[in-house]
Amino acid sequence: MRNVPFNQIEQVVDAVLPTPLQAQRLAMSPSDPCLLLTRRTWTRKLLVTMVRCLHPASRYRLGSRFCPDGNSNAGCTRADQVQNPVYRKLRPAEFPDTP
Repeated sequence: MRNVPFNQIEQVVDAVLPTPLQAQRLAMSPSDPCLLLTRRTWTRKLLVTMVRCLHPASRYRLGSRFCPDGNSNAGCTRADQVQNPVYRKLRPAEFPDTP
């Protein structure tokens, strides 16, 4: 696998219920919600990647950090212009108190 340069990125997060097979593979109840992250990238107008990631909503956190237009006056460097989403598995101590 190699990195592919891109100039556009789209990220969409949906709240969904897993299928019975997905719930089994994720070791969760089929009635518990998931976060479905769909990410697409383009080079010029050509779609170059599409990824769908399904995460148990109670065990993951999703966030992004962007520098608008890579404006170096705002403390952003060229490398900061677009950062990939930050998502990770939560440790038990970080689980939300509410269901």
